[in-house]
Amino acid sequence: MQFPTWTFLAFFLVAYPVHVLVRNTRLGKYWLLAISLVFYGWWRPDDGDWSPVHLYVILWCTAVDYVAALVMERVRWKRTLLTLAVLNHVGVLVYFKY
Repeated sequence: MQFPTWTFLAFFLVAYPVHVLVRNTRLGKYWLLAISLVFYGWWRPDDGDWSPVHLYVILWCTAVDYVAALVMERVRWKRTLLTLAVLNHVGVLVYFKY
């Protein structure tokens, strides 16, 4: 989904008011995650249609960060986990860039 399109305008006109209503509730973070995944899943350079192929990469990075943050709360070797999480992102970047 690209910004200067009617699709983005329709998406924004639905997503933003709902976000304003739920941002201070328990559903706020889940709503933000859901609309972010829809936004990134919609991107396709050829026809702009729904293509969730790249969502696997985003979900992988999100899951690694979430698990690393949960484990960091309980262990003393936080710097090692942070380094591994950053290396995960660098590895994904290197794989898809080169």
